[in-house]
Amino acid sequence: MIYKATSLAKDFDVSFLSMENDKEAIVRKLFVESKPYSDYLKRLLIVNQPDCLDNGKHQYQTMIDQISVSKLKAEGYIRFTPTFPFEEFEESKSYIFMTFRDVAPSVNPEFTNTSIEIMCISNFKNWELENYAVRPWKMAGYVNGILNKARLSGIGVLQFAGASEFSWNEELGGVLLTYIATNSTDDKEKISKESGIEDAV
Repeated sequence: MIYKATSLAKDFDVSFLSMENDKEAIVRKLFVESKPYSDYLKRLLIVNQPDCLDNGKHQYQTMIDQISVSKLKAEGYIRFTPTFPFEEFEESKSYIFMTFRDVAPSVNPEFTNTSIEIMCISNFKNWELENYAVRPWKMAGYVNGILNKARLSGIGVLQFAGASEFSWNEELGGVLLTYIATNSTDDKEKISKESGIEDAV
């Protein structure tokens, strides 16, 4: 006989299930729903040339048109794990790394505030672009332009909280963007549904 933990499931006020929804929403906004800005962001990730944003270079557009979101993830351009393993002879890349840093109760107990960090990372070999632009800051500009005040899975909008430049190691550096998102405790309802509580009541 299978027993269902009815009281435990009902007591799950915060289960962090909104994180997976927010990750998907952020990726979709950055690379699917925001053309032509998503194409510029792809160029900054994939094309290692200083003129990567030159609209006259049609070969660059052809290159990024062949890269889907799933391929960006599979090839490591979009990362959720804070490691950067390098294969021998691998071409230097740029990356977008996303992490959920802090979750804290809001003033209203039905909601939580989540700190989301997005790092725009580049190899120092590919750091400088044309016209004195810097690749990670250019990436950060597109990311923030797309995400600031955007709606995710929670209530309200994603709030930009700051940006700063950093060095990861001797080869990589970038720009760290910080956002605050507010999520409701609808996680509790999902937990109850998945555990069969609704059927048992």
